[in-house]
Amino acid sequence: MILNNHMEFDREYRRLMLEFSEGAIRNIVKKFQNDATEQEIRRELQDFEKYKGGLQKKDPIQYKSWIEFTEAIHAAKGKAEFKNKKIPNESQITSTDDIIADDENVTIYKGDSQDKCVMYGNGYTFCISRPTGGNMFSNYRLGEEATFYFIYFKKKAKTENDHIMVLDHNNNGYKWTFADNDTQEVDGGWDEIIRKYPELNPYEKLLINKELDDDERNLINKIEKFVNRPIFYFFNKFSYKEKAQALKSVINLPDDIWKTLDSALRNEFLSIGSNLTEYQANDLKTNEIERYKKTRDISTTILMDEGNFQKNTIDSKYNETYKKIEKEQHDMILNMANKYKNGNFDISHKKIYSLPDISWLRISGNFYGSNNNLTSLEGMPKYVEQTCSVSSNNLKNLKGSPKYVGGSFRFDDNDILSLEGSPDYVGGSFVGSSYSLTSLKGSPKKIGGNFTLLKSPNLSTLDGISSHIGGYISVDNFSEEDARDYMVDLPKSNYSEFGDILSSLNKLKFKESKIQIESTHFDKYYQKLMSSFF
Repeated sequence: MILNNHMEFDREYRRLMLEFSEGAIRNIVKKFQNDATEQEIRRELQDFEKYKGGLQKKDPIQYKSWIEFTEAIHAAKGKAEFKNKKIPNESQITSTDDIIADDENVTIYKGDSQDKCVMYGNGYTFCISRPTGGNMFSNYRLGEEATFYFIYFKKKAKTENDHIMVLDHNNNGYKWTFADNDTQEVDGGWDEIIRKYPELNPYEKLLINKELDDDERNLINKIEKFVNRPIFYFFNKFSYKEKAQALKSVINLPDDIWKTLDSALRNEFLSIGSNLTEYQANDLKTNEIERYKKTRDISTTILMDEGNFQKNTIDSKYNETYKKIEKEQHDMILNMANKYKNGNFDISHKKIYSLPDISWLRISGNFYGSNNNLTSLEGMPKYVEQTCSVSSNNLKNLKGSPKYVGGSFRFDDNDILSLEGSPDYVGGSFVGSSYSLTSLKGSPKKIGGNFTLLKSPNLSTLDGISSHIGGYISVDNFSEEDARDYMVDLPKSNYSEFGDILSSLNKLKFKESKIQIESTHFDKYYQKLMSSFF
């Protein structure tokens, strides 16, 4: 049969493809069956047909591995989807389900997925709205149960910083971010929000915190498993999106995994400024080097230490940039400390490398120091009345921790080698995780709540655990019967005494660095407790 033009050829080609497509699909399934289920392969083939116009290889059989095949599809799909995104405005409604409110004062969009946050934050520098590497939506969502709302104030000029607000309703309360991308805790909660923005008053019950669903909780478990043991076997089990999220959560990545990453996944890993091995550093392309340096806040030569880019090993004598950044961070923290009166003290998510000496500061609320680059807790306040969190840093021990923590003490997602330096007293629960920990020596003397230490498979004994624990013990590799042998409850008289002390803490006033005690009967017990801490 002679084909007279391209259109006739195209019709014949499609007829033949329909006739033989099932046989071709079976061959493709057979090719990748050791790496994916038939259902997964067929699902990827649907996207392949849809986005193959953006692919160099037009035949699935041409791809050497399942990873190469899926990575090519996902990259083409991501580019195609992002190309069609537009910034929302009052005249454009992408989905009626995303509109929380639309009145004369505000339009509120629900950002309950990364794609939506990219769309509704297009044109701004919000980290949850980055279209490519380094989008932090999943980190906040999975780490804090964050639920985002993009609020556009119609009567404010675009030149005003608060013409847009990203409201994050998470499991700790509220955070807000405006056009300048400076995220702050809303210490006064909803009352403070409506005091400054009364036009939001009708919408409190709509701006809810959405709990994690089962799929999200399962993903957390999978990623935590990989973060604590980043091996190729675990990584290869992830979907493409899961790989992207895992790469934004891990600090050190083995070379065998690095070698499998396409440019988009490399970008995800580099975007958070994690450590690089010597091989990975030498393998960087010019644009990747510049991006990595920018992420690490270093513009001059980075010194190598045992093949790793380690921020804590950089000698400031040779690196004025690092020295300048550290001083700016210290000045910021000291300024916050000098202005502090009461409530929470939040320095989380600020890439802080070290702390200035604020040991004199007494925190009447929560201390948030998580998601930084801290390698030491030296300089921390010695007294925190409520929860103290130093999770997701680069800590190797707990030296410098507060002596007294009235609430829970959390140090999850640090590769702790020793519990040395733990608080003496923790009124709530003591919660952490460390793949490298081999001993519990150095645990707090007294814990009012639970002792929880997960993802620590190298522990072989509970020797050294706190002698006084008010709740239960939960440690990997140990049963309740094992733990029961180590449970030594405080006598009831002591519980009563400590209860009186803790209840009286609310009556303390800190003025001119002197403790004013309103109740005289409390003085003896308080001094007895605190004398060992300060």
